[in-house]
Amino acid sequence: MFTSALVALAMGQAAPGPSVQEPSQAPDDAVAGAYVSRCSGCHTIGGGPLKGPDLAASTQWPRASLRLAVAKMDKNTGPMTDAEVDAFTDLLLAPDVRPRLEAARAAAAKNLQASLEPPSEATGEELFSGRLGLSGGGPSCAACHRVAGSGGALGPDLTHLAGKMDEVAMVSAFQGANFPIMRAAYAGRAITPQEAVHLAAYVRGAKGKDSDRGSHAVFAAGAALGLVGFFGLAALLRPHRRTGATPYASTAGARR
Repeated sequence: MFTSALVALAMGQAAPGPSVQEPSQAPDDAVAGAYVSRCSGCHTIGGGPLKGPDLAASTQWPRASLRLAVAKMDKNTGPMTDAEVDAFTDLLLAPDVRPRLEAARAAAAKNLQASLEPPSEATGEELFSGRLGLSGGGPSCAACHRVAGSGGALGPDLTHLAGKMDEVAMVSAFQGANFPIMRAAYAGRAITPQEAVHLAAYVRGAKGKDSDRGSHAVFAAGAALGLVGFFGLAALLRPHRRTGATPYASTAGARR
């Protein structure tokens, strides 16, 4: 069932399985909350591709085709019951899917703010680099990922993640709810919601610093090229040292 800690925070209680009969009328809209927790780290609906494709086109598919595609996602989301597959399929086909997901994201963000300490970019950097160990004992993010030029290269560069995901999706991604490799690496030692919030703050801050670093790098490269061009031009314009005869005179003498 939907046991992710983020879903529990989003719902303000232990999250029940989605109601297939009347999902849009459930007060907490559990299926939308589950989508935000389990799917928004890889997919948007109309916001462009992330790790997975934008699902906007999928909302127009025949139900049978869409349900088959949703069922195949269990390799990324974890095992799903038939009722859960039906609930996600119905959510994606609902005319009000986008406002429902926006409401679920807003509710999740509100509960994150109410339930956790304020995010700390400095703490997030220490957690990311491994200088501060994760409470569950899992490996540091920098073992596989890079942010603003620092870290490993086994996984994708996370520098611009903040420009693609909102806070709730980033928290979900850091908790490993969306990626099979992360689930294996953090099995039994999951990143906590509090740690995920700090990590998200670090990545958001690093994105701006990376832009500044890029601007400085471009300026430095331009200055270096300018100096190379200046000295090159100066060398071309510098008078040749006389050796007793001009090249023309030497050539003329050779002809004679």
